[in-house]
Amino acid sequence: MRQAPISFGTISSKGKVPQSGGARLKNAIVEQLEDGRLIYKRAPGLSRVIQSVSGAVHTRGMIMANDGTLLRVLDGRVESVTQSGTSFVSEDRGVLSGTDLVTLARNMAATPDVVGVSPSNGAFVLSATGAPGPYPDADVGSPNACCYVGSYFFFTYGDGKCRSSGVNTTAINALDVVTAEAYSDPLIRPVGHNGQLILFGTQSFEIWSLDQPNATGFPANRATVIKCGLASTNAVAGWEEGFVKELLWAGSDNIVYQLRGYEPVRVSTPTIERDLQALADKSELRAFVAMHNAHPYWFLKGPGFTHAYDLLTSTWQERESYGLMRFKAEQSVHAFGDWLLGDETTGDAFRLDGTAYRDSADSMIFEVESQTSDLFPQRKGCKRADFHFVNGTGVSGEDSTIETEPKVLIQWSDDGGTNWSLPLERSLGRTGEYDHRVTVKRCGHVGANGRKWRLRVSDPCFVGLFGGVMFIEN
Repeated sequence: MRQAPISFGTISSKGKVPQSGGARLKNAIVEQLEDGRLIYKRAPGLSRVIQSVSGAVHTRGMIMANDGTLLRVLDGRVESVTQSGTSFVSEDRGVLSGTDLVTLARNMAATPDVVGVSPSNGAFVLSATGAPGPYPDADVGSPNACCYVGSYFFFTYGDGKCRSSGVNTTAINALDVVTAEAYSDPLIRPVGHNGQLILFGTQSFEIWSLDQPNATGFPANRATVIKCGLASTNAVAGWEEGFVKELLWAGSDNIVYQLRGYEPVRVSTPTIERDLQALADKSELRAFVAMHNAHPYWFLKGPGFTHAYDLLTSTWQERESYGLMRFKAEQSVHAFGDWLLGDETTGDAFRLDGTAYRDSADSMIFEVESQTSDLFPQRKGCKRADFHFVNGTGVSGEDSTIETEPKVLIQWSDDGGTNWSLPLERSLGRTGEYDHRVTVKRCGHVGANGRKWRLRVSDPCFVGLFGGVMFIEN
């Protein structure tokens, strides 16, 4: 017999058809150890931190109103959250019309002004202690998004204009307006990043410097124009306070870019680009960020997918919540010393938690598919396969039947992942069973197109996989 290694790659690569795909990594992350080995771990789960008090469920946006108060826009309500010891106290602040996602910004006034824009309902102001209200200066007009940078609020409009506020105020001078006119595309999103103003259109973006005012009184001057647009208003993230990496966005050309200096650099894979191409309504895209254990994550979510880009390792994985084809999290904010993520269905707010092996109360299934072990065009018998897991990860818990002795389901495919064998269940070992082996025997004949393996762990436990090997007849 000879050994054939089983490799799980580092990037999740779903093919246009199963046979054309590579490895798949769902709810899994990749880390390289100091000895050079790769380990595939279960992605950090979601621990619930905050519950809604208003009964609202969909997170439309979140922002810190000041150093101690978080504001959450949920459905048609606004809630404030403060911390008391290790607990969080939520209060209902009142009605805010609309159901669409909102852009929010805060300035540096002594009592910070918090402003927002709902594309379907216009500009508004929020308060840490009072009810939401309409924007106090009618000169704001009907913007589609807002941001803050360099002491000013900025608002964008579909006619290509951008308007600014005064210094750390909501007051607007009607003359403080410019038009992004290098190209004729409408503006759909302003972003403050690295002390500069970035104005995204549907086919281009412009970077404006705040070093000196424009001759019109507008507090910024155009520095450069790049012909690379934004797919939709909420398809950009990485500008958030507390996030230390660069800006990323889904482009109007169905490519994900990372901004390095003034250069947009392609970081997406063909898998992601196919998903973007297939999505007819780009307004359904959501991008958001979070960090956990030095891993900065950039998430891109659509109705049928969530791709997670790990900026520490420059690798892509997939996130999928139980019963959905996407990650349940939506929107994020750095608050109370941690990254909090909203929810699309419950009104809860979560934090990423490496010791939580669920998405809140829901199962989180660790699933990896190997690259094809290519023996083309031979057909050989597979006597056995061994998988190198971190063993003995069972724990005592409330759900003792699945926590004390977690299991892995093992399947294989000889046609590139179109059809899979019936799953075989193997134990990952009870607590302390560190010499436990995960093995399957008499695995049939490897097809002429090679073999793929699929491993799935749904039990709530630590999962660490180093790889595998199969034993093939000579």
